[in-house]
Amino acid sequence: MPTLFNKQFCLCCFSILLSFVCISQSIVINGKVFDKQTEEPIPFANVYLKSEVTTGTTSDFDGNFSFTIEKYADSIAASSLGYNTDFRKIIDGQNPVSVNFYLERADYALKEVVIRPGE
Repeated sequence: MPTLFNKQFCLCCFSILLSFVCISQSIVINGKVFDKQTEEPIPFANVYLKSEVTTGTTSDFDGNFSFTIEKYADSIAASSLGYNTDFRKIIDGQNPVSVNFYLERADYALKEVVIRPGE
């Protein structure tokens, strides 16, 4: 027959376990990456945490992305070859986080190249 002490001990262990589960909730970040001018999706764009460049993902062929983080971060970034990097703030307490990026095309000007015939 369980005693009062056993019931209190089990209740205490359960509440501690529950608090760890609540603290370690993961945050889902999803969205889509678009070209700002044409509004077409950008495939294979890099989407990552601004504070931790190693945490992130790549958008799929339709520009969709989704990844999970274990702790709160203040902003995320999206970049792709030929486009300027864009940053978005994350609202604390929002889960899941849905963010769409509209990347502007980067203009690169190359210097003049002169090719002369040689021997």
